[in-house]
Amino acid sequence: MSSFGRIYASTLLYDGSFYVVGTVVALQAVALGASSLQLGLMPLAGAGSYVVSALVFGRWVDRPWIYRMARLGSIGRALFTLLLLRADSVGDLFLVLPLVAMCNGMFWPGIQAVLPRLARGEELARLSARFNTAWSIGKMLGFLVGGLLSAAAGFEAPTLIAAGLTMAPAVLLPWREELPVVASVLPREGGQRCVNSPPIEVAPSNGATVLPWRRVAWISNFLLFGVGSALHFHLPKLLDGRGLGGREFGIFLFLVYVFQSLAFVLLSVWRRWIFVFRWLGLAQAVCALGLLGLPILVGGPAVFCLAPLIGLPLGLSYASSLYYSLLGDESTESPRTQFHEAVLASGSIVIPFVGGAFAYIRGTDTAPYEAAAVLLLGAIWIQQGVLSGFRTRPEPPR
Repeated sequence: MSSFGRIYASTLLYDGSFYVVGTVVALQAVALGASSLQLGLMPLAGAGSYVVSALVFGRWVDRPWIYRMARLGSIGRALFTLLLLRADSVGDLFLVLPLVAMCNGMFWPGIQAVLPRLARGEELARLSARFNTAWSIGKMLGFLVGGLLSAAAGFEAPTLIAAGLTMAPAVLLPWREELPVVASVLPREGGQRCVNSPPIEVAPSNGATVLPWRRVAWISNFLLFGVGSALHFHLPKLLDGRGLGGREFGIFLFLVYVFQSLAFVLLSVWRRWIFVFRWLGLAQAVCALGLLGLPILVGGPAVFCLAPLIGLPLGLSYASSLYYSLLGDESTESPRTQFHEAVLASGSIVIPFVGGAFAYIRGTDTAPYEAAAVLLLGAIWIQQGVLSGFRTRPEPPR
């Protein structure tokens, strides 16, 4: 198997096993009587730990031993996952989640930073799209397997399966550490491609800059990844109130991430989204519409029609954030993958918490979705302001 194949397989299994665990934790919390406020705080325990670990371990993404660091994260997370078998209260879940999430900071920033080192020229957008498709397929299968198994066999079986799958990347990841140089996807003046060291993609020197696009994409990914986290932790309670459970939860989120994966596939061949804000703004507006419709349609088959309205925007937002983070400025010394991961993890904390707080204040389980929709619509105006001061933009790769 090639290095690409090993990386794709590892990310699929690593993220898939994580969301089996995540499904179990969310359903188990509801079964243990967690309130909306507790569910809103739960991402703080996990994603908060991940923010710190991603920034700490992300400082070493330019080192030749990032695969070893990722292996250590894989083994550590498998061991910590087994602690969930002893969780008998919501408080126990709050204690285990930071340990599980901390290991993700050893895995994701380094694996993402490998991509521009393996890419050549225009391959970066296509390579990152395939990478995104791999972990997204793992995520959608994780929700499906976790939901169906929890409904059929309880929480122990999916937890044990997740722990076993988490160990797989320790074996699958490439064993040869290498840091090849990479040709820039964006040419300098004179049209000549350059070979850079350190191995990063370099923005054009014609006055255009990637920085505002990176900021806009980070804002979008902060919110939309937070939307995914809000669905993860708040949807089980909404379903429980309608007499539904793990089966419906797993199937709905499976469909959401089917469409996220489809978005990654489409973005790998359609390149006109790069450095064009109208697509990202439209995606956020469509996602807000889907969120407002969710509390109305949940409980009936029509709710599954909302999956593309949420999943496709999730895909475009994440792809934009990762691509612009990998695409560096002339002064950049390494890809900004640790900040990309810290931003999305922060969104995973803030959006569910805001939703849980609104649900607590208003006394309704529909508040998290209404709050997220309002934030998304407000963010479009903010992002336009970020880009308004920049009259030139980089040319997208063809």
